[in-house]
Amino acid sequence: AVRFHTSGYSYKGYVQKWATSGANLLDSKKFGPDEEENTGETSVYEFDIAQNTSGSELLFTYRSSDNSNKVYASYLGIDTDGDWLNSGNMKRTLLDGDDCGGFTSIVYNPDLDLYLAVWSGNSKYLKARTITTSGSGSGLSFSLGTTATIVSAATDRISQVYDSGIDKHVVQYNLESDAYPRLIYLTVSGTTVTAGTADQLHDQANSFSEQPNK
Repeated sequence: AVRFHTSGYSYKGYVQKWATSGANLLDSKKFGPDEEENTGETSVYEFDIAQNTSGSELLFTYRSSDNSNKVYASYLGIDTDGDWLNSGNMKRTLLDGDDCGGFTSIVYNPDLDLYLAVWSGNSKYLKARTITTSGSGSGLSFSLGTTATIVSAATDRISQVYDSGIDKHVVQYNLESDAYPRLIYLTVSGTTVTAGTADQLHDQANSFSEQPNK
């Protein structure tokens, strides 16, 4: 699946997925505010997605300028035929009720069977929070961990991966003050997130990696 937003449709956010047969792409199915799952929102920014190991669900994070730049996580269930389970009833939860100004990122952690959301919050401070799901379709529920402030300075260009070899989330970000790229390791214990010491990658300003499609 890939995620995108488009200026031609007031920056509405979409997820689009394809069935495959060998090396061939087959039918394509799209989710978005103009599709079955209507959020009523027209300005969805800094959109990211993650899928669990079984392929039964997608979670995505975004910043909604229709809702004072609050950050949300939303759920899409996927059945064995590749169709959305929660048709007509998008399930979402509020991650951060502050006026947030930057990127969001979400990654699935297969060892703990949970998701880690990372985003630039109020004043663009880097924040992180675990998300656990239970149930499916319209019966899904969210359980959120405590929000951790990882970097108390304005950040930008956030992306992350989970490294199962060391059981840590690796987060890349830029500091706005100097635009240098940095890495920081996050450890999740239960639903508690703790951060290691950030390391500057190099002194070439404005270097970053766009968030990959997952």
